[in-house]
Amino acid sequence: MITNDRQYRAFEFDVVDEENKIVEGRAVVFEQPTVLFEMDGIKYYEVIDRNAFNNANMKDVVFVENHEGTPGARTRNNTLQLEIRDDGLYSRADLSKSSKGPSIYSDIKNGIYDRMSFSFTVRKDSYDKATRTRKILEIDRLFDVSVATLAHYFKHSTIFSKVLSICISKPTEKRIKPSDIPISFCTSSGISDEVDFPELLNKVLK
Repeated sequence: MITNDRQYRAFEFDVVDEENKIVEGRAVVFEQPTVLFEMDGIKYYEVIDRNAFNNANMKDVVFVENHEGTPGARTRNNTLQLEIRDDGLYSRADLSKSSKGPSIYSDIKNGIYDRMSFSFTVRKDSYDKATRTRKILEIDRLFDVSVATLAHYFKHSTIFSKVLSICISKPTEKRIKPSDIPISFCTSSGISDEVDFPELLNKVLK
């Protein structure tokens, strides 16, 4: 289920065993800056620490469609395997062992789904204003890996576009009101480059 208290990131995947309906992907690349969004030519980055998943709750992660519905695989019965390696977090799903899995696999093979994303919550992060880089230090919980019609990597880009609209007095969505955004986040032309990134995320995503 897509909710505002979770965050979402996209990743690529491959079918590695057609006979047994095995799908693999690297969900996370550690210590590699990724452009989270770009606004007015200014890029904002995110890095995931190589130790971010060390204490994360990954006891019951499910493989689903669009972050909801009946699982095609799950960690609890070992049909979904998650492995932390030096360079990232890898997933391997066996879609042959459930009633839903073969259906998902068929949609993957037929090109209905060509991307994936995963949902999680963050326990601890930091933000470097000089480099405009958010670093995720500790993941609290990993909820699912999901084939997705539209991978949710650009969730924050959409949010910041809304915030920018509010800052220049052109609200684009009634759900987010100008009063929700602290005035210190805004300048006459848009979002301040001194914005506290984690605070803004928490403010808009709450």
